[in-house]
Parts: sequence; C-alpha cells; structure tokens
Amino acid sequence: DKMWRITSNHSRSLASSLCLRIPHQNRILPSATTPLKQSNLRQLTPSFTQLASFANHPGAPANQQSNPVDAVGDRLVKESLDAHKWDSDSTDFRNAVSRALAIVCERGGFSYGEAWYPSANGVFECSQGWNAERHLLNTMTLFRQELEGKTAPPDSTLADVVKNQKPILNEIITEADARLYGNAFFEKLGFKSNLALPIVQDGKVYAIVTFFSSAQKKLTKEQLDNFTHLNNSIIGASLTKSATRPDRSQDLITTVYNTIVSEGVFNTATVYNEVDWFFNNLDLQQYYFEHYPASVVAKHVHSYIAAKKLAQATGNPENISLSLESSKNNSAFYLCPSDSESISQVEIQIEKLIDQIPQEKAFTMTHFLSKGTAIPGGTKRLGLYILDSHEYIQPKVDPAETDIWKVASGVFLHDKTKLIRDRYQDVLKKASLKLSPVLEVFPVYRDGTTPVMFGFKRSSGKSTSYLSGITEIIEYTQLDCQRKFIETFSNGLVVYSFYFNPCDRAKINHFLDLISLLYLIPPKSDLRTAFLAGQIDGYEYAYFSTVSRCVYYFLDSKPNEELLSLSSAFKDNPALLSRLHEIHKKLRVDAVSLPRITDCVKRYPVLSKAIFDEFNNVCTGKTPGGNPELPRQIKKTVENELDEQIMTSFHTFNTSLLKTNFHRQRKSSLSFRLDPKFLGHLGYKDIPYGIFFVAGSDFTGFHIRFRDVARGGIRVIRSGDGSNQIYNRNLETLFNENYNLAKTQQKKNKDLPEFGSKGTILLGQESQTNSFLAFQKYVSGLLDLLIKDDRIIDHFGKEEILFLGPDEGTADFMYWAAIYARKRGYAFWKAFTTGKPPSLGGVPHDTYGMTTRSVHRYVTGCLEKKGLKEENVTKLQTGGPDGDLGSNEILISKDKTIAVVDGSGVLYDPQGIDRASLIGLANQRKMINNFDTSKLSAKGFRVLVADRDVTLPDGTTVESGLQFRNEFHLLPYSSADLFVPCGGRPESVNLSNVHRLFHADGTPRFKIIVEGANLFFTDDARAALEKAGVVVYKDASANKGGVLSSSLEVLAALSLNDEEFHSHMQVKDGAEPPQFYKEYVEEIQKRVESNAALEFECIWREHESTKTPRYLLTDQVSDKINSLNDAVQKSTLWDNLALRKTVLEQAIPRRLLDFVGLEKILERVPENYVKAIFCAYLSSRFVYKFGLTASDLAFFEFMQPFLLGDVEALRKL
Repeated sequence: DKMWRITSNHSRSLASSLCLRIPHQNRILPSATTPLKQSNLRQLTPSFTQLASFANHPGAPANQQSNPVDAVGDRLVKESLDAHKWDSDSTDFRNAVSRALAIVCERGGFSYGEAWYPSANGVFECSQGWNAERHLLNTMTLFRQELEGKTAPPDSTLADVVKNQKPILNEIITEADARLYGNAFFEKLGFKSNLALPIVQDGKVYAIVTFFSSAQKKLTKEQLDNFTHLNNSIIGASLTKSATRPDRSQDLITTVYNTIVSEGVFNTATVYNEVDWFFNNLDLQQYYFEHYPASVVAKHVHSYIAAKKLAQATGNPENISLSLESSKNNSAFYLCPSDSESISQVEIQIEKLIDQIPQEKAFTMTHFLSKGTAIPGGTKRLGLYILDSHEYIQPKVDPAETDIWKVASGVFLHDKTKLIRDRYQDVLKKASLKLSPVLEVFPVYRDGTTPVMFGFKRSSGKSTSYLSGITEIIEYTQLDCQRKFIETFSNGLVVYSFYFNPCDRAKINHFLDLISLLYLIPPKSDLRTAFLAGQIDGYEYAYFSTVSRCVYYFLDSKPNEELLSLSSAFKDNPALLSRLHEIHKKLRVDAVSLPRITDCVKRYPVLSKAIFDEFNNVCTGKTPGGNPELPRQIKKTVENELDEQIMTSFHTFNTSLLKTNFHRQRKSSLSFRLDPKFLGHLGYKDIPYGIFFVAGSDFTGFHIRFRDVARGGIRVIRSGDGSNQIYNRNLETLFNENYNLAKTQQKKNKDLPEFGSKGTILLGQESQTNSFLAFQKYVSGLLDLLIKDDRIIDHFGKEEILFLGPDEGTADFMYWAAIYARKRGYAFWKAFTTGKPPSLGGVPHDTYGMTTRSVHRYVTGCLEKKGLKEENVTKLQTGGPDGDLGSNEILISKDKTIAVVDGSGVLYDPQGIDRASLIGLANQRKMINNFDTSKLSAKGFRVLVADRDVTLPDGTTVESGLQFRNEFHLLPYSSADLFVPCGGRPESVNLSNVHRLFHADGTPRFKIIVEGANLFFTDDARAALEKAGVVVYKDASANKGGVLSSSLEVLAALSLNDEEFHSHMQVKDGAEPPQFYKEYVEEIQKRVESNAALEFECIWREHESTKTPRYLLTDQVSDKINSLNDAVQKSTLWDNLALRKTVLEQAIPRRLLDFVGLEKILERVPENYVKAIFCAYLSSRFVYKFGLTASDLAFFEFMQPFLLGDVEALRKL
C-alpha cells in the first residue's frame, strides 16, 4: 500500500490533512468515513488541491504561493516516461494529453485547445487531439480537417515554445499565428489570445498543447507556471493509472464522487459504495470512460444509484431500469438489465424516439454492456443506452458527398479518433456507391473486440428501425456485443457499429448474412413481435414478411358452384366473363388481409417452419419441385378453410419459384422469378410468360411480361400522404393493376418485336418521397436474376432479357438504370432502358412528340371520317401543359380547347382558351396555375386544387377545388365535340359514373373520344358510350407511338457496337445531334404516324363492316395479330433464309440498314429478338391489310410478294 499526505491551504478549506490509503485494487476514492463537510471535498488527484483554484481563477492574487506539491505532476510525467518508456506516439500518452486538453480548457476558461506532436523529422504537426466548447464544435470542424497534419512554421509561437521549452502566452494573436491558422479561423471563432504549453522532460519536448480564448488573457508568471503544472499533473496521473488500469482515471472517479455527494441526495457511504462498484466491478468498456466527461458520467452514476434503490424497494434488486428522456433535446439515457425482454423494450422505445428526430439533425445512439454484474452476487449485467441529437456541419449536401468533414456533425468529429473516423470514411465511400448495405469487418480493436460496421442509405426521412431486430440476431447467432453505435450523416447514410467479444469468424459471417436480410424487411412487419420473441428465426422472418406480400394476391381458393355456373352462362360473352373474373379476384383479395396472413403464420409455428424448409430446399436446389407431402400436412394441421388457403398459397409460391437472390449476401432487395402457370387456377384467362416479384423495406413491386421478348414501362405508385385508406387501396389493386397494364401493353405492342410487359413499384406508407431509391433497389433486384450468378440456383435455365421503359414517376430514372446495368456487367445495357436522355442514345418521347403523333393521327382520322374541320372542333383535355402527352397535344393540335385539367386544377373557357397562352405554357412545361386569367372570357374560370368556396361566373359555388378538379370530366362544363384524356388515374370513368357523360336527354356529351391516357376508361364505360354512338378509340390503339419509338431505340442500341453507339447515337450535351441520330429519329416519326394510320383504318373498316364496338375491335385486332405472331413463331417461315432477308429489309428502318448492314445486325442482335421482328412484321401487316376474318388463302396471297421479292408490291403494304 501507498500513503499520500496532501495538505489543503485553500482559503475556504479546513486546515487539516487527510491520509489516503490506496489499496492494490487502485480504488482512488476518499474514505467513506472521512469527517469532511461536503462543501469542502476537493478532487484529490496530486497537485489539484492548490492548482485548481488558479485554474478556475487565473486572475488570483500574485502573492498566493504555489504549494510544494506543484512539482508532483512534473515528477509523475518524468517517472511515467522513464518507467514505462512512453513516447509522443503512444496511445496512452496521447489519451492523457487529450484529458489534459479538456480539463485545462474547462478550468482556464479557454474555448479551444489542441495538441501538436513531433513528426519523424522532428517538425511538430497538428494532431487529431482537440477540445472545444460544444457550441463551437460545428464551426471548429470546418477548420480541423485543414489543421490536422499541418506543421509549425519557424516563426510561429509553437516553434518558439519548442526552442525555449517554456510556455508562451500571447495576449494578442501574433501575425505569424494568424498566417498559420488563417484569418478566417480567428474571425469566425472570435479568438483573441492563445497559450502554448510544452510537455518537457530531460530537455525533450514530447508535445505542445495550445489553448485559445475569446478574451485577452493576462496571466502572471506564477499563474502561467500553475497552468503548466496543472497540465503535467493530469498527464502524469493519467499515465500512472494507465499502467495498471487504463480504463479508469483518478480525476474522473473523484470528480464523479464529489459531484454526486454535492447533490445531497444520497449519503457519502452509499455514494462511495456505488461509485466504487460502478468503476471497479461493473467493468464497463474503456471507451466509455475515455469519451464521456466527468459531468456526464456523474449523471449516469447518479441515475444508476437511484434505479438501484428503486429496484431494491420493489423486491427485484437486479431489475435496475431507468429512462430519462428529453423530447426538447431529442436525447435520452436508459439503464436496463441484460435480459432479452428488458433490452428489447428499451430498444423499441429508442426506435420510436429516433423516428421523431428530424432528418436535418444528426443523432448518435450509444450502447454499453457491462462485463460485470449489476449488483454484488447478481447474474444480470447492466446495459446503458445514450441517445443524443446534434447539428450537422452542413445539413444539406449532395447525396453523393462522402467527405466526413462535410457530412458529419461537429460532435462526431470531435469525439471520434482518427482511426475510427477513417473507418467511417471508408464505409461512407462504399455505401454511397452501393444500393445494398455495406458490411465491413475490421481488424481486432485494442480491447480485443472485433468491430463490424453496417452502412446503408436511409429512406424518406425515416431513420430505420433495425436496432431491436439486430439485437435479436446477435442473440440468435450467440455473439457477445460489448457496445453498439448508430451514427447518421447529412448525405442520408446511416452507419451501425458493433464490437463483438472474441468469437468464431463463422458466427460473424452468419450475423452479416442475417442483417443483410433484415435490411430488406419493412420496419413495421406484422411478424416483428414473433421475431423479437424468438418464435421465428431471421431467415423465416425475412421469408414470411416478404412472401406474405406476394401470396396476398394469390390465395389458392377454389371457385364455388355459383362462380362456375355464372362462368358457364357467360362463356359466349367475353366482356361479361372478364368482368365476372375481375369481381371474383377482387372479392378474393378483400376476404383476407396481410395481418390475417401473418397471424396464420404465427398460429402454426411447426407448419410455418416446414413451409420455409420447403422454400429453402427449392432455392438451394435440394428439392426443385417442393415437398409433395406438404399439402397433406397443411390440410391435417389447419383449423379452417381460410387458413388452408393461406398456407397452401405459400406452398404454391415455393413450387412456382424458378430463382431468387434470397441467399445472395449483397443485395438491396429480395427478388423472385416465378413460373406464372399457377395463375390459371385463379381465374386469370391470359397466362403471362414470366413474373418477377421484387420487395424491399420501402416498396413492393412486380414485373410481368407476356412473352420472352417483351417491353413496357416501370410505374411508381404513390399513396399521397401515405394514409391508410389510399395506401391500402393501392396495395389491394397492385398485382391486378400491373397485370392489366401489361396486358394492355401486350395489345399495344402487337406490331412490335417486343410483346407487352409492365413493372410496378408501390412505395411504402412511410416512403412516399423517395421513389428513386425504391426504383434503384427494384432494378438491382431484377439484375440479380438476369445476370448469370453461380451463387443463384436457376431452375428456369434460360437467359432472360428485359427491356424497361419510363412510366409514371420513372421518366428521370432511365439514364441511371442503363448506367447501373453497364456497371453490373449486363450485356444488353444499352437496350436495357428506353426513355434515356439523348446523351445516352435515347429518343425522348416528349422532345419529339412520339406518343402524341400517334394519338393525334387518330384524332385527325376521326375528324376526317366525320367531315369535321379541326379548327372548329371543341375539346376537353385532361393532362396539362406540364406533361409529355398534354404539352405535345397542345402544340400539335389546332382545335378550340375549352378546358384543360391538370395537377394544379381546372382551366375553362367555353369560348375557347387562348391558344397562344396555352402554347406558351406547353413550351415552358408549366401547369395551368401559371395561366394569365386575364385572357379568359367572361364565362371562363380557373379553379385550383387548393381553392375553397369559389363562385363561378354562372353563380355555382365550388366548395372544394380538389374535388372539382377530380370530377370535372364528369361535369356538364366539360361537354365538347372531342375528349382527349392525356393524363389521369386508371378507371376514372367506369360503370358507376359513365352516366355522367350524358346530358339529361340521354345524348352523349362527347362525339369522339381518343384515349391518350392508359386505362382512363373501363370496358363497361366504353361499351355504354359506343352504344350511344360515340366514336371511342381505346388507349391500346391510340397511344402506342411512344412504344414504337422505344422499340426502334432498342433496335439501334442492339445493332450498334459501343463505339458506333457512342459516336452516332449519343448526343453530347449542348451539341448538335449526330447526323445519323437526326435521320434515324425522323424515320421513327414517320413510322409512328404510318403505323397509327394502318391500325386506325383497319379498326374503322371492321366497325363499318361488323358494327362491333371499336374498343372490342382494338382487342380483337391485337389478339388476332398476337395469335398469328405465335403461329408464325412456330412455323418454318423463319427457316427460309431468303424470306427472312426480304422481311427484315422491310421491317428494319432503312437508315439503320444502310449504316450497319443486315449481316452485322444479324450477328449482333440476339436471334430471338430478330425472329420477333420478323414475326411481328408479317402478322401485323397481314391483319392490317386483310382484317380479322381473312382466310388462309388470303395469307398465302399476302406472302407472295415476300416470297418472290417483289419490292414494288412490298412498298404498297
């Protein structure tokens, strides 16, 4: 044992002396029986009794003499350096200096302090060690990046300190220091004086600590010496302690003790024992004591004592639980036992608090788990959770920004060492380039733990809720995590860090595999409680949470007798039969909800595990066909018919699975390729070729295509503000909407090589503003299954090619998708997406009016047939001048437009809206809320969606502008000769409201309807309108110009090699398009108009001949072409090389043939795609020319010019 005698001569202290007995355990605490008043207790670290008063009061009288113990600190530094051979590069020495910086700043009233150390060549460099007042942290970090590593110039104060080995106080900043730090440093931070102290032993300067103050400091020599001794004593004491117990500081322990005692809540004996236990038996990690100041630790220990007393009072002494939350500061502190239930409760509460922190604020979550027990003789350890929020240095940065000095908070940069900062920097750089989370395992840390970091992009302002889920995975994998951290950054990245006690690396790999799945599950999954309770493991949690969202649409219900009877009765009426099946599908979905499905999973845990095992065996290749015994087990186990349908649907999903990325570790979404044959049992008449189901934590998506070679747009579906009503409606209709869109596309693409496909992405309720990230994850999931990967078992066994196009909400994303596909090594990246910008070889539909050229050709065709002059025709248009179709319809037409409805409201003028003003808005792509209302006639008006209680010129009061906008096409105001919907939601006109398109006398309010927008009308509504004599041209016919343009864009991308594509199809920004590009676009425009004319005339002739409604003829023409296409595919016509050459020379644009040549096109383009061109051209041209009832002899006649190579006859086609 050692004995120290310390005399206090502070003016307020007792003239007494204390004898401290310091046991071998190094418990640096005053005796609990020491008869001192609380107000006179002082910190008892050597030399502090005298020096603290000078540090707190730098202006104290000069005649106050320093105590002889002032030299103790100097001696401790020397003894430490000599005995333990520390040097300026050692971690312990630098940690000791960092402690000194904090304490001297606080005691001396300095705003900022930093440490400089000698480099290998002897020149002093600014280190990462620094301390600043909290309010200066963000501003300070703007300079810290530049300061670290800077060397001290010869004329600086630092150089003088090294030379003279004595402290220097500059009451006014010197010019040399101003040059070193820069004038902005002093101007922004307001520093006026600085103090530099050397740490010297035996003529060697180990470090320099320099301090800055916003006041002009004036110190006597004695006071200056006192600062030197204070600094040295802290360092010396720290070094002495680190030799035996590096995670405990004498100064920290005594400060904590004195702080708690001074509160007067607990007696000294209680405080002594509890502080002793907290520091010496609880055994928290060294990091905790190094990174939290005494005041914070004192608060934590005080809370620990209070919680312990409460636990004892309630008869459960190990249940030490406490929560201190501040909603004002977005901060919290928790204590809890180490059992799973307690940990889970606290972490779920933390997740709720995190969700309340605005995204523009940073937050840090820190968790420590003690090694020792919470109480003597106990079995449970103690968990500490600390949540704090801070200000970012730069709250708004580009998402691609990864410089940690710009995207972090000042608190983060201050608290983290360079080693830790560098780790975060590495993760940030990698995470910014990836859609999947970054998972990194770092070398073993100095305390023996293995650091693991998990970084990812947060979604839509929500911070994520993975904390409790990851803890469950940690327990499941039997890892021992000593501490956890969550850090956020202003570029939208979140990083979790874990420090695991020594373990088998296989356990960590298992952990990484599971959290990569957890990242893909919606935070509010209905199975979350079962997972956190350990009822299902991480793999089962991921499977059922995800696949439930798919089988929701495919409950394997058997049709009842009534349905079979009605189906039989309607077998000769395709429209009614289709309507019946639609009603049946909707009722089937309405009968069960997602919570009902997940409840079923939880109700039958053994059966659920069997279902997952079947899935796992299918996707790993063990049993490709599934478990044939499972249906019998389901029937035997479940309690009712609905449960049987639900569990059987999972079995159907498993047996329909062809490939999945489920076991691929690096993924940003879960994707599944399904064999769609099972749809035949669910009332779907037309069975697609392929279905992809793709899901992430923030979206659910499908991709459906009806043939091998197919193309269609990808649509993002938003739910407004994410309200339950709107979201649930979109969720219920998601698959059927996707199916119907793809089916419509199939009919629309009838004369193209690509058949119909469509993709949908339903954004999660809390992810309504982050459609781009959801799209990125969706595309990544598709590519996981398109690109050959030996890690994925492929039961399909064939190469698949998808072509994606723009649709609602994705027009701006096509460029990224193409570049990303190239980065992933997808062979057909140039053709992967259409709607790309010209800089990547795209042919924008809006720029060149591709869709509008087709729609307007139908308009002019109808007007010609009806003998109407366009300039005299009145028109209603939904979809305004800000959109692609709406703007180009305004620019290309010459009619008398009386109303335009767009996202901002309604613009109406019965005299005709001023066309020059409309054209101006269309050229600028601005909505009608920008229209100059002075150009309206006396009867005209504009009503915006935000308007309320507006009185129209005729005296009508509009209570809600939003409702007025949504229903305007159904109101009498909208009556016109022509209605061209260029935008709007599906089924805006349906059987329940179509009657509102008629006048009171039963006559229709429109003569002609040409559908530019997809699915605006239902077939029921079309039937009612055509029956009343309205000319209706369906969307699948009218608006196909865009898809033809995109098809020819794909063909060019496939035909040109990379060099040719770059030189002749990619338009440099601001430059004139290449000559080939201009000529090719012109040829595309001509083909769009000619194809529209061919189909228009075909449908008009068929209607005149058979009186069949035109909307049905659209489908019949499409079906006829598609069925003939299938027949040609199966025939031997393709094998006739001469015929092949003749057909392709007609089908492929002349400009492309002239530039590349047919032979090279055949070499470069996949054969199945070229064959699709061949078959589509023959089948469509035959039907357009000979109609729906042509005989086999007619086809023989049609083929003669092709077989004979009669060029003149072919031109007439």
